Amino acid sequence: MYQRRIIFPLATILGGALLAAACSTSSSASVGTPSAQPTDAPQAAATVQVAAPTTAAVAAAVEPTSTPVPAAPAAAGPTQAAPEPAAPPPPPAATGPQTMALDLEDNYFTSKEVTIPAGTTITMAVHNEGQALHNWDVAGVTKTGFLQHGQTQVVTFTATPGTYNFVCDVHPKEMTGVLIVK
Repeated sequence: MYQRRIIFPLATILGGALLAAACSTSSSASVGTPSAQPTDAPQAAATVQVAAPTTAAVAAAVEPTSTPVPAAPAAAGPTQAAPEPAAPPPPPAATGPQTMALDLEDNYFTSKEVTIPAGTTITMAVHNEGQALHNWDVAGVTKTGFLQHGQTQVVTFTATPGTYNFVCDVHPKEMTGVLIVK
């Protein structure tokens, strides 16, 4: 086999263009290579030295191509992380007073479960549709007086979150329900 040791002192300066141009000559070039065809006999390594290129060769090697290569973007300072997604909005704040109605019938409430938002002032119109005497007593929250047939009493209250039982004090076993504040 035959070996070649090639020395290119300017290859690092001119980059791959000069190296490609120097290597594109045929392997049978007469500059520094033996003229005989290689044989199976071992031969000494030949050294090829390339002279410094001319100014024209350097200019040709660094001449820009017709298609410009885009320049790397300039550093715009430190990068910022993408903003974190916003937290879900808080539940709407309690609005102004809300007006509700609750009818009392003979021995039952028309609504056995009443749900209201916490922190809201509630104005409840309690109306007795029944023939008997009735009231609305929400344990620890509010209470109406005893109402005759056709009477209405309005109570205003604000309750903290929780579940409250309500009854008619005249019919405590039959007339029951719950007030849910959330």
